[in-house]
Amino acid sequence: MELSLHANATTTPKTRAYIQRSRKSVAELATELGVSETTIYRWRDRTTVEDRSHRPKNLVTSLSAVEEKGGLRAADVAAVAAG
Repeated sequence: MELSLHANATTTPKTRAYIQRSRKSVAELATELGVSETTIYRWRDRTTVEDRSHRPKNLVTSLSAVEEKGGLRAADVAAVAAG
């Protein structure tokens, strides 16, 4: 199985599972693993060891009234752009 990690990931799924199972303090784990305490808190709160998607969950777009009605055609856009 090929392991695909986010480019900035500081842990592997094996390390993340260790974090979730461990009863050591956050500070002890962070020192032991060479990661920040924030990383330990984040992985302790999750139920899986897989990276989450980094794609936006909601795309923010807005359309003009004409675009919403579908009133523009490619020819119209080209004519306006040509000026």
